[in-house]
Amino acid sequence: MFGTREGTEKGCNPDKKGQNGYHPLSAFIAETCECLHNRFRSGNTYSADGVAEFMKECHARLLKGVWKVSVRGDSAFFISALLDFL
Repeated sequence: MFGTREGTEKGCNPDKKGQNGYHPLSAFIAETCECLHNRFRSGNTYSADGVAEFMKECHARLLKGVWKVSVRGDSAFFISALLDFL
């Protein structure tokens, strides 16, 4: 794909250094492999930026009968704003 894509910035891309890209956040339902929510952030975004707000949006998308949720994430998810929400 050539040209400029909307919302992209130069970020960490080891395969294509200096190329614009995205830094996505994705949430899946493990039992059904469905995508609950995703967000494409610009490529120069820090890993923890917007994580707490993203999880609040995921929580709002869950069915009302869901009473148990497991969250798995890397070190970017270990921030006080998200831990306070969880």
